[in-house]
Amino acid sequence: MEEVETKLIEVNKCCWDKEITQYSKLRTYVIFKSECKTEKYLSMCMTRRQRSLYAQLRLGVLPLRLETGRFKGEKEIDRICVLCNSGDVENEKHFLFKCSLYENERVMLYKKTVEKCPDFKELNENDQIHILMTQLVSPTSKFVQDAFIKRKNTLYV
Repeated sequence: MEEVETKLIEVNKCCWDKEITQYSKLRTYVIFKSECKTEKYLSMCMTRRQRSLYAQLRLGVLPLRLETGRFKGEKEIDRICVLCNSGDVENEKHFLFKCSLYENERVMLYKKTVEKCPDFKELNENDQIHILMTQLVSPTSKFVQDAFIKRKNTLYV
C-alpha cells in the first residue's frame, strides 16, 4: 500500500512540475513554489481580505494591469502602470518593488524584511520574491492589503 501511495505522489509531482511551467500567469508562483503541498499561510492568522489578496498575488491573478489588460485584449507591453510615471508594465515585480504609489507601504515592509534578512536589498528580485512569499508572509500580506487600499482610493476617487 505504501508503494502505491509513493508512486501516486511521484506521478502527481511530475505532472504538477510539468503543468506549472505552462501558464504565464504563474510567472511569480514558480519563483517560490517548488513542491505541491499545503502552504503555511493558509493556517496563519490573517484577515480574509489579506489572505485573498496574498493568494491572488501568489497566483498571478491580483488585479494589476498585467491581469486586467488581458481581459481587454491589450498586448502585454501596453499594460503600463497608470499609478506612477515609470512606464513599466504593472506586474507583480513592479507592484512589489517599484511602483512609487506604494513607497510608504514598501518602507514598512522593508523594515520587517531587513530584520529577518539583512542583505535583502542586495538580492535579485526573484530571490526577494522567494523570501517575501516563504519567510515573510505576514508583513507581505499586510503590504498587499495596505497597497490595495491605497490603490482603490487612488483609482476610484
